[in-house]
Amino acid sequence: MPAYNAEAYIVEALESVLCQNYVPMEIIVVDDGSTDATAARARTLDSRISVLSQAHAGIFTALNRGIRAARGEWLAFHDADDLWTATSLADRFAAFSSVNAPECVFGHVQNFYSPETDRTFRERVICPPDPLPGIGYYTLLQRRQDFLRVGFFEQAWRVGSFIEWWERATALGLKHVVVPQVVLCRRLHLNNTSLRDPDGQQDFARILNTVLSRKRATRR
Repeated sequence: MPAYNAEAYIVEALESVLCQNYVPMEIIVVDDGSTDATAARARTLDSRISVLSQAHAGIFTALNRGIRAARGEWLAFHDADDLWTATSLADRFAAFSSVNAPECVFGHVQNFYSPETDRTFRERVICPPDPLPGIGYYTLLQRRQDFLRVGFFEQAWRVGSFIEWWERATALGLKHVVVPQVVLCRRLHLNNTSLRDPDGQQDFARILNTVLSRKRATRR
């Protein structure tokens, strides 16, 4: 769980992880240079939670730090302001029991306005009323060995590194499914990374150029 100045939400986010019926569970929070009480709140919540600290470097640097520290067979990622549904892990794990089991399992996402947001925010930021397929790191469940076949997230990008990672995964032929259940409730609030750092949206054009250049090179 990458976390940056998330003291308002991190306890609720972690509690949604702790209520899962999958045990044993290793929970790693990477405090990405927070200037508030994010790390302290995470440390005092449950003994299963490990908190690592680093200078502020962005979501994907924090995710890579957590992956390197993890010792379990499985990897799942969770933002510090979102909520897993009560059966989030169980619904995703079920997909691995199929005959043609995938290497990557995703789920659906239900967006919601955080209670403190006002009318102006809700008029400006659209909240889709229905669940949406969520192909992103935030719903990914995967064996550690399969993740490492693809490699770590590219840390040069500020918001879009998963797109580049997913292109590498599909190029390797990793099979995936999106389970029909909602596995994540995504909180919309004033400090969402995509809203706080609009300049980071320029990353998407750069990532697309990187992906296209890589594909052209493989055709030669």
